[in-house]
Amino acid sequence: MSDRLINGTTGNDTAESSINPKHQAKVRANTAALRKALQLALLQSEPQSSNSKEPPSDQGFSTFADDVSTAWVSDENPTIRDLAWLLSKPSLFVPETLDYSAFEWPAFERLASLTQTPATQTPATQRLTATRLDLLTATVAATNDIPSRSDTNRLGQYYEALIAFLQHHFYPHYQCFQNVQLIADKQTLGEADFIVEMEPEKWCHLEVAIKFFLLRDDADADPQNLSHWVGPNSRDRLDKKLRHMNQQQLALLQNTANLALLNQTLSERGLEKPIDKIEAKHLLQGALFTHLYTVTDKSSVTNKSETINTNTSLNNSKAAHHLPLPFNTGAHAGYWIRYNELCILLDEIDNLEQGELRWVLLKKTEWLGGLHQLEWQDRAISNAELIATLKGISLPRLVLCLSPSGGENLRWNEFKLMITTDYWPDTRIPSRNI
Repeated sequence: MSDRLINGTTGNDTAESSINPKHQAKVRANTAALRKALQLALLQSEPQSSNSKEPPSDQGFSTFADDVSTAWVSDENPTIRDLAWLLSKPSLFVPETLDYSAFEWPAFERLASLTQTPATQTPATQRLTATRLDLLTATVAATNDIPSRSDTNRLGQYYEALIAFLQHHFYPHYQCFQNVQLIADKQTLGEADFIVEMEPEKWCHLEVAIKFFLLRDDADADPQNLSHWVGPNSRDRLDKKLRHMNQQQLALLQNTANLALLNQTLSERGLEKPIDKIEAKHLLQGALFTHLYTVTDKSSVTNKSETINTNTSLNNSKAAHHLPLPFNTGAHAGYWIRYNELCILLDEIDNLEQGELRWVLLKKTEWLGGLHQLEWQDRAISNAELIATLKGISLPRLVLCLSPSGGENLRWNEFKLMITTDYWPDTRIPSRNI
């Protein structure tokens, strides 16, 4: 490899030195395919100028109102982007995947009618317009209890804080309890994420989760086999998560004894009237990643080691990441690649047609709504800096891959790329320092 990409190494220590010789040969043979895949991934994302109000169209998001576009992707306020992501991003699965109902947010206009009483209305809430994005923006502007990405480094904790914020503002006149532990005889039976009064005496037990899974890239990997979707740390597995949520978390309050214990517990937290019946619902959001190879049309590749047909159409490449049932449309959010594959790939794409690549490492709490250009422009790094920064990573990192597309105003193509350890998902062989 060139010195340009091994900044920080000593002696003969190179990225390839950590790769099994057979795997090294395979990675080298696959470089042409990876290069084509990277080019197509960048082409799929429509560019966004620094002053544009229109977001890239291929972000895997669905709009959360018919009367407003996904312009929230370009909003400068990170909290608004994260809240809008939460409200617009569909569940990972179609509703019938689990035995219990999927949670749906109420009519968004409740924010206009219920968030503020007449006595506490501010100029901001008085100027509410008909668009849901404006309602959300005004709600955030009119309150002081806004969750912040800087409050925690734990994505799950931040995600629950965003949900609690929305519960408070969607249902301000009803009761809502968070993180309710059921304890009997000094033994914890379980914990409910949220107990929400959605309407008078209509209660919901809501279990929430924000999860990111990567599809294995071995020859037997099947996107319909949920056990083949693995978490970034290799300990999580999609089938296990669904089984635990379905059989344990959501079933927690579906028996008389536990419901009685819930009433006893909540009476000490201000429950006004005992709960006679409660419905369990789930909100399971996140993103799914497939190997960078899958950005291309697999029908044009007879063997992964062969060069991808340069005539592969962009439409065909998009079809490759339309996931089968039980996944929801829009669940796919990006691609993944191993660190050693990335090193070799970047070493051989100096003449990439899109121009010099830039990279932004995302913090965990930035995985939802991402970054505005004003936020990432001072954090963007070069190929060499990315390789040096990720040298010896022990856990996958999510990055933005950026490529300038030219034009009158500076515009950027971007897509999310998860960079894993050299041996992911195998944890038995540690990733060596490179």
